[in-house]
Amino acid sequence: GLFVRRNRLIAALSQATVVVEAAEKSGALSTAAVARRLGRPLLAVPGDVDRPTSRGCNALLRAGAHFCECAADVVRVLPPAVTPEPAWSDEARLAAALGTEPLPAEALAARAGLAIERALGALLRLEWAGAAVAHPGQRWSRRAGPLA
Repeated sequence: GLFVRRNRLIAALSQATVVVEAAEKSGALSTAAVARRLGRPLLAVPGDVDRPTSRGCNALLRAGAHFCECAADVVRVLPPAVTPEPAWSDEARLAAALGTEPLPAEALAARAGLAIERALGALLRLEWAGAAVAHPGQRWSRRAGPLA
């Protein structure tokens, strides 16, 4: 539903994901799974073994998530520097796929050859830049006018 899509977008827009507290079945764990699939660093804050809301974080740590107890731990796992985006970035591929008629995000992702998580992040950045318009039902179109 809505929370799953929101969590995918959060993971796609983030350079790293830190899970602070999560039960065994938690939306935070679905966000962590998306971050892992996208190759983003995943960190977890360890918790008390007797607390149900610590079980998800402790399981992530057992599965290889980075240990996190302070901001320096997050900085340590981030890439050392921002590199320029390639000429044919995710945004450029999606901008080329956009038309004047709204299309579902999944269709645009397929046209651009991108995973839906990456496409959603790029579509949001295109909207912020004024190059795309979001429509109800997770459909998108090119902005009409001089920016199109």
